[in-house]
Amino acid sequence: SAGRLIGEASPVTFHFVWVHQEKFNTAYVEAMGGFWRECNGRSAAAKLALPHRECMRRRMPEARAAEAAVARRAGLRLQPPTLMRAVYGSFEPRLVLLLRRPAERMHAAFYNYVHYRRRYAELGSDSAGELAWANESVSAFERCTARFGAEDCALRFESLTRENEETFYHADQLIKGLYALFLPHWRREFAHLLPLRSEEYFASPRAVLGRVLPFLGLPLPASEREWGPLLDGA
Repeated sequence: SAGRLIGEASPVTFHFVWVHQEKFNTAYVEAMGGFWRECNGRSAAAKLALPHRECMRRRMPEARAAEAAVARRAGLRLQPPTLMRAVYGSFEPRLVLLLRRPAERMHAAFYNYVHYRRRYAELGSDSAGELAWANESVSAFERCTARFGAEDCALRFESLTRENEETFYHADQLIKGLYALFLPHWRREFAHLLPLRSEEYFASPRAVLGRVLPFLGLPLPASEREWGPLLDGA
């Protein structure tokens, strides 16, 4: 297998939330930039009659339409799976997907990224802050899905409404755990994709590697000595 195996670990590619693919959505971003200048350049009387926030909110559908028009002309919506498919061409890579339990990854994010804890520090305890953050994220996403549907909210949350845009960090950690909404986009582009549960890997790495290696077209280790480096890495 020498020269045939290339591995890269990416913690953010699979769940391609909107903010992570802003460069793919330049039509929307540029349109909103133009609308901001228009709304901000109005007279004081116009701003009093229609506040800036409301002015911008009313223009969001136009910005989404500009983005959709680009996708129609291209014949696809540019996102990581379609971009990777274009890069690979006819070559069929084998992708391994290691997924953590959504509640556990969201809990870890609250403590790993300090901005979440700081935002709710006034509640007096991390547990109260985490609960408030989770409730706010879930409520915002449920309001969005009632209007736009789960898939649009997962892929384009902050571009859909002003309220979504103003939700703290756009409910990003909740959305990143909604694996079932992202997986079909990857499966449409790649025939060979192996989803795995991280808790199974950490509990029994040898058993999981026993599935991964054949999936990659690699032989299983023939001895305990050969297994050693693989299990040490696990």
